[in-house]
Amino acid sequence: MNSLRIAIASDAKTISQKIFLDDEILKRALEAFNVEVEIIDWQKVFAPESLKKYDSIFISTTWDYHHNVKKFEQWLMNCE
Repeated sequence: MNSLRIAIASDAKTISQKIFLDDEILKRALEAFNVEVEIIDWQKVFAPESLKKYDSIFISTTWDYHHNVKKFEQWLMNCE
C-alpha cells in the first residue's frame, strides 16, 4: 500500500528563511507515522496536475496571499 502524501503549503519567504519552525515540526511528526510530506510554495506548485499527487494539502503560512488574492483563490480552486 502506498503511503499517504501530504503537502504543507507555505510561502517562499517562510520556506527559504525558515522563519517559523511549525511547518518543519509538523513535517517530522507526520513522517514519524510514515506519511510522505513536502513543504511547498503555493505559488510554485500551482497547476492542478501538480497538486493531484497529494492526498491532502495543509494550508499553513501562506501569508503572502494578500499580494495576489485572485491567484490565491485560483490556487484554492486547483486544490479541490
